[in-house]
Amino acid sequence: MKKIISVISPIIVGLLGGLFVECAMCILSAMMSPFFDSPNAPILIPLILIAVLSALFIALMAIANVVYLINLNNSKMVKRLAVLEALAALVLFFASWSFWEVVVSNLHNLF
Repeated sequence: MKKIISVISPIIVGLLGGLFVECAMCILSAMMSPFFDSPNAPILIPLILIAVLSALFIALMAIANVVYLINLNNSKMVKRLAVLEALAALVLFFASWSFWEVVVSNLHNLF
């Protein structure tokens, strides 16, 4: 098991790091958008919030997975981390779900 963890953990960290950079690029591109200083700027607020929530979720997953790999023998900690990750994923899903209507309606009004 320890050999598998030492091989898989850099891959997981690399993927999570790539997703984190993707969220940061989404935030920066929304802030550099030509719409940012226009009256149509509210269209970017939900996009930035979703990107920030995604980045926080990815950071939470990375921390939880590191703690999980350290505490594989502690079943109580493993269960708590699984519940924490599931709750964070649900919060991110519902936040994204509530913001998509705002984004679509603003895009419809824009064009």
